Amino acid sequence: MKTLGAWKPEENFNRKIRKDSEIQILLEALQKIKKDLKSNKPAEVSLENMNMRQIHLYTDASTGDGKKEKPMIGAVVRVDDTDHIFSYTVPDWLLNKIRASAGVSKVHIGLLEALAVWAALIIFEDLLENKWLVIHVDNVGDVYAFTSGGTKCPGTQGLVDAVIEWQKKRGRRAYFVYLRSAKNNRSEEH
Repeated sequence: MKTLGAWKPEENFNRKIRKDSEIQILLEALQKIKKDLKSNKPAEVSLENMNMRQIHLYTDASTGDGKKEKPMIGAVVRVDDTDHIFSYTVPDWLLNKIRASAGVSKVHIGLLEALAVWAALIIFEDLLENKWLVIHVDNVGDVYAFTSGGTKCPGTQGLVDAVIEWQKKRGRRAYFVYLRSAKNNRSEEH
């Protein structure tokens, strides 16, 4: 038997209304996704695409210490037993541009990690041609953003969109993998 305090018809009604409106929003979103899927070019599975050689791209970023050490981005890819590496100190003018464009006061690590992925795709573009690309990123939020296509940060979203566009132009998708930071650093003892 319910106690007197458990009977709250107005609260129960409001909860049901919220639930119904959330269901309606979800249904509308699913219809939009369905419409978008129907209007896009279908994915093609072919022997040509399936037999691509797999290549691993490792990206990383650092925010620096805010004093002497500046933010950096970099990546490494091994092709035919040769390591191709880039590292880039992000200049103040670019950080200011990112802050202004994204409407943020501080450029966070997730944005720099996404910038490293996008820069690596551009810099290593010729090396990655006709390869099944596996991208290792040590930021789980960015792996999710690149996989799902969305993030709350406007700056990171712009980079996610640029990477998705890069993939569309090539007619294939990269596979993103989370790599713990400790595994993404090479020891000096090697």
